[in-house]
Amino acid sequence: MNIYLAWGLAILYWISYPIYKILYFVALAIYYILRPVYYSVIFLAQPLLYLASFIGDCIAWPFRFLHRLEVRRNLYTSIRSRDTALKADFDIQDIYIYLGVGGLVGIAAGLMLHYFYGFLYTSLGLKSEPKPKGPTAKQYRAARKKKKAAIGFGEPMMSPAYIGLSDRVKGRGRGLISQTIMEENDSDY
Repeated sequence: MNIYLAWGLAILYWISYPIYKILYFVALAIYYILRPVYYSVIFLAQPLLYLASFIGDCIAWPFRFLHRLEVRRNLYTSIRSRDTALKADFDIQDIYIYLGVGGLVGIAAGLMLHYFYGFLYTSLGLKSEPKPKGPTAKQYRAARKKKKAAIGFGEPMMSPAYIGLSDRVKGRGRGLISQTIMEENDSDY
């Protein structure tokens, strides 16, 4: 070792040793003064720490599950790949597993984003209320019938004797048999 380097390190040690000892005793005093406060805060924060630990475990659970799906090669495969270092050693099973895990991670992330943004969308009040639609056909017909009855147009204008046969019989003949098909007669002779 160089003599100048040795002397320099010795001088730095003798200068920094008293500073180290002073800082050590100050830190020890602060530790013993703040230790009761630290333990009381930790005691009071135990429910929050437990909840944070539980939430962390819930968040980490999918990743632990996905870790089980990771490809683990056996000793024979690692020895074989060491012998053929230049050759790419991918099996179709490896690609399938990696793509499957990638798909699962993508689906999980997509579902989390969908529900998270849906929650934010509704909680921030960005969801617009649907516009009230007009009355239904049944309500419209009932209102129109009441209006006509109030005015006096409820009865037919003509007597039943003048109404044609097709207007008189309403519930009858909705099939093809009741319909008349007119044919044209083209006579050129």
